[in-house]
Order: sequence, then structure tokens, then C-alpha cells
Amino acid sequence: MADGLCAQTDPELFFPESGQGTKAAEKICARCPVQAECFDFAMETGEGYGIWGGACTRTRKEILKRENAA
Repeated sequence: MADGLCAQTDPELFFPESGQGTKAAEKICARCPVQAECFDFAMETGEGYGIWGGACTRTRKEILKRENAA
């Protein structure tokens, strides 16, 4: 996590309030050298809130749902 671009950015950007956009955080994640590791961490730990590895909570839940249905 120390190598993530998010460590150099306002953390509130990655934990938006309901109704706030996620695009700015997703853009940062897209350039991050540890994006894949961050996403994997969130999926493995069931992280329930925030933008992790470029994916919002809803996206991660949809992925898990598809994986569990397969």
C-alpha cells in the first residue's frame, strides 16, 4: 500500500460519500503501479467500502456475485 499513488493523495477521494463521483480516484488507480495488487487485496479481504484497485464497492460486489454464480 505504501507504493500506491493513493498514499500520495487525499484519502477522502477513495472513500467518497454516497452520491459523490468516483472518476477522479479511478483515474489515479489507472496510473498506479500496484493497481492489480490493490484490487486483489480488496477482493480477498472483502473490503466493503471505497475505491480499491480502480474498482468501487458496487463493481467488486458484482464481480464476486458473478464468480460465485459460476
